[in-house]
Order: sequence, then structure tokens, then C-alpha cells
Amino acid sequence: MLAGDALPLRLEAGVPIGDAVITEVVTGAVDLDLLVRHVKLADVNATVPNGPWPHEAVASTVVQPGGGAVPDVNVFITEGLSSAPGANEVEAWASTISGTIPLGFREIQDSVQIDYRWTVSGTDPHDNALPSDHLAIIDGSPTAAALTIVARPILDAMEDGAEPLGDGSLCIQAEVRVRLAVSGADSGWIKIPPEPICIALAPLRVPEVGALFRNRDFGGDAVFLTVPNGSSMDGPGELLSVVGNLRSTVERLEQVASLTAWAAGIGGLVGAIRQLATRLPTVPYVGFQRRDEHNDLGKYNFIPVDWQPWDDDFEDRASSALAITVKQFPAFYQHDDQEGERLAIDARPTRAGQLGGATIANLHVNTPASAPSGAVRRSGSPSGGWGDVISSYRWETADP
Repeated sequence: MLAGDALPLRLEAGVPIGDAVITEVVTGAVDLDLLVRHVKLADVNATVPNGPWPHEAVASTVVQPGGGAVPDVNVFITEGLSSAPGANEVEAWASTISGTIPLGFREIQDSVQIDYRWTVSGTDPHDNALPSDHLAIIDGSPTAAALTIVARPILDAMEDGAEPLGDGSLCIQAEVRVRLAVSGADSGWIKIPPEPICIALAPLRVPEVGALFRNRDFGGDAVFLTVPNGSSMDGPGELLSVVGNLRSTVERLEQVASLTAWAAGIGGLVGAIRQLATRLPTVPYVGFQRRDEHNDLGKYNFIPVDWQPWDDDFEDRASSALAITVKQFPAFYQHDDQEGERLAIDARPTRAGQLGGATIANLHVNTPASAPSGAVRRSGSPSGGWGDVISSYRWETADP
């Protein structure tokens, strides 16, 4: 009869187990079912033709009965075609073995049990370890045979001449333990593969933009758009194309964010991109500036039909706003030349609770509320609200 507390990877005569030695292995009926699953990396919106594509595989034999072949425990990585880098979602699977195996010098059958545990870690593009709230298991558990992991997006600004942000990494390692229910033999934890398998976390590249809308709730017949001077966006048409491509990615992120610690921040990025993608095609009058500041919005006359007989610009005519911010943020001022009271929309990912975007549905109040909360910083409370006082703006990296 098998004794001891350590099960070797191969069961054969003469192999010591704890204080005992296997004296004989009798070949008998072996009933082992193997369900091979996969670690899968694919763009969440892409269709992978012909099923998963093998990317890397490592196998290790866990149990080998005398005279019978037992399938390996495998960890696979497959990589799908990625059309929208940045939406990194990983499904991790390991083999499952069930059934019975004859052990010892008598035909005593003992059921094989497999335990699993997973180690998940990551780094940002600068090789810094990702905080725990940047990686979330949204299905399964660290001790299940399968789990789904999602990584908080790493944002990068679309800038002319700037070196694109490199990839981060997501590293996965499975450990399995084989136990025999009756005899209590235990293989201990076996790492499969011996070293973690790491996959690239591609940054999600987004355009930095500030937008003022004529009406509340991002409506009306005119919108004013500003991007920093270093932006790669040349006009509203290119901006619309980019945010249209981003929309499906961020909406998928919104679905999984409800299960993660960064749910509060993702809504602002999703909301800003969704509003731009939805509203821009329908607005008849669109103003666009690629510049770091403008001293007098009253001199930017882009509306051919006056709202008032004397007014064909956007000065003092904003009712709602949004911003996508990565490295810098737009600040709007009460007076010309960036003077007077100031309203900044700062949703940079470096700020707690923020993830690159924020929306303000109503500027006609003294204390505008943003989604997510906390993206608005203001000095003063103009009478009648902010919608009637914005006269200039500047892209900034810190409060003055």
C-alpha cells in the first residue's frame, strides 16, 4: 500500500515516497479524462479565425501510472488578432484530470485530485510593478481551473514627434498539486511553466481633447474643440475617426470595469469618447483649434449663423463640456488672456479615481459636477454659473 506524504511525478518501483518505497506498480485499468483549456489573449472585439492560435505552450507530466500513459497538464497561451490594442483581457486555463489510478503492490484504486492556483502580476511600460488594483479577476478565482483577468488600460497620448509609450506586461503562472484522496499522497505544488509566461500589455492611445457644447447634455448646433499644439489630430474629421475606432474598445472596458476597483474612473473616459463619437457627426458647426492656448474666444468666429445679431463665436456660450486628458488638461478662464476665475477639467490617470476622461453635463451652475466626480477644479463661483463666462483657455500640466 502506498505510504508517505510525497507523490513523485512518476510512479514506478523503487521510487521513495517519504519514508516508504514503492515496491511494485501493478498495471490496471486507468480511467483518466483530460480537459485541455487555454490561456487566451485576444482583442476583446476581434474575431479569431479558426479558433485559438497557439502562441506558446509548456507541458509537464504530473502523474504516470505503471504501464499506462497519462496526459500532461498543459498551460497554453493563444493570441488573437488585435485590432484595438489596449483592451487587454486574458483567459487562463489549465488541464483537469479526473478518474482513478491503481497504486501499490495490490490493485487498490485511489482517486486523483488536482488543485490549482494562479499567480498574476504585471508591469507598466517603465518596468514598475502594477498596483494590485490595476489587475482584476473578473471570472473564476485564483484557485480555480480557469479564470479571466482584465488589466486596467495604460493610456498614452497621441502626439506628433513623441516616442510612443512602450508595452507593459502581464505575467501568468499556474501551479498544480496532485493528491490521492484515500492514501493522502501529495505531489506538492508544481509550477507550470517553471517561469511565468508574460504577454505584452499594449497602451491604449487616445487623443487629448477639450470640448465645449452649445447646449446642456452635450447637445446644440455647435461645438468647440481644442487639442494641444503637439497633438497628432489635424482636424475634427480625424478626431471623429479616431474616437469612432476607440468607442467599441472603451465600451467593452466599461462592461468589465463594474467588477473592478477602477470602475469609478472608466466611466469618464467611456462617456467622453461616446459623446464625441455620437455628437460630432450631427453638429452643423464645429470649431477646432490645435494650439496650447487662446486668449480671446470672442475672436474665433466659426459659426456662420449668429445666435445673436452680434455673436458668431463661442465666448460665454458653453453649456456642457468634456475632456480626455493623459499628460495635460484644459483650463477655461472667465476673462481674456487667462485671467479671472478658472475651471479646469483634469482626469489624468495619475489622479486618484480618474482614468483619462470626464464629462460635465451642465455648466450653468456655480459648482459643476463631473462624471466621474473629482475631475473639476475651480477657483471662484461666477454669478449665474460657468456657462456664461468662459472667454479663454490654456492647456496646463499643473495648477498655477
